[in-house]
Amino acid sequence: MDKIPEINRRLKVALARKGLTQFQAGLLTGIHPTTFSQLVRGYFAPTSEQIEKLRKIFTRKQIDRIFNYRKNLHDNAKGSFYEKSLAINDLEVAVKLLQWRDELKTAGWDFKIDKSSPARLRASRGASSNSRPTMRERSTWSGTRSSCSRPRVSST
Repeated sequence: MDKIPEINRRLKVALARKGLTQFQAGLLTGIHPTTFSQLVRGYFAPTSEQIEKLRKIFTRKQIDRIFNYRKNLHDNAKGSFYEKSLAINDLEVAVKLLQWRDELKTAGWDFKIDKSSPARLRASRGASSNSRPTMRERSTWSGTRSSCSRPRVSST
């Protein structure tokens, strides 16, 4: 039980340093905002899965990456499939689209498009500049490569 106040304190300090609200941090970590708020207030200790999510998001690079992607989405939003959603909750949209973008990249998509490419992929490519995942982020993904791997081409 004594670890809960320490976790509570550390979360509060991290939120203050990053300038994030509990709601924003919940969206960024993938922990439901209500659950995140309860973690911050010390209602219970985080699970090991939640600790991994917290560790991943409370790095400056990841937060900068998400906010840069959000800016790129706003810059390319006019007429896009995500325009209305972005106007309602831009942070959640940025997190989800960045996650999808990373999964496509991990599966081998090189972001080259042509006229036959679906509109959503063209829109994703436009917002993707300067949004490359770090090696650490790629190492924390589980299952994406095996479920989305592209076929290997033989050299013969």
